[in-house]
Amino acid sequence: MEFNYRINEKMYLEAFSLHFWTPRRKLAFGFFGVIALFEIIQLSIAIEEGNRAGQGFVQAIAGDRATFSLVVLASLVLVSGVALLLPRWRIVRIYKRNPARDGIASVSATLEQLEVKIEGTGSSCFKWSFYKYWMEGRNVIVLALHTGQYQLLPKAGLSDAQQSELRGILSAVLPKK
Repeated sequence: MEFNYRINEKMYLEAFSLHFWTPRRKLAFGFFGVIALFEIIQLSIAIEEGNRAGQGFVQAIAGDRATFSLVVLASLVLVSGVALLLPRWRIVRIYKRNPARDGIASVSATLEQLEVKIEGTGSSCFKWSFYKYWMEGRNVIVLALHTGQYQLLPKAGLSDAQQSELRGILSAVLPKK
């Protein structure tokens, strides 16, 4: 099977999201969310108790428990924000600095190997044992390498028959995640 494609930033980010959001990361962010919710409840209770005692908002959050909850909540928001935004920013930066991003890639997929030729930069040919698994998103197919990196194949320019053929080849040689 052979086809040509051109990658755009949207496809690049979709492939990154598929590869980045592993169950472990989802669990970690869920855990951060539960802790943040607990700290918001603690902060709300401290403010409510302060209001009942006739204290203002600033005096209510100046208490030890409220200050601790506020610091923990701010730390969680900061860490989560950096963890969510920094990888995305890095991926966009990598995409924009990639000289091959505007080139047309030609792919040849067989049961033995995957060959990719990028216009103006060269070609590479990999045996399927080089890859660990594959995933499918709305617009891309991601091939994960054993090194932790990934390669993406856009589905946008493929007909339904070509997509089925590509899925068949991938299913025969790699596990789907």
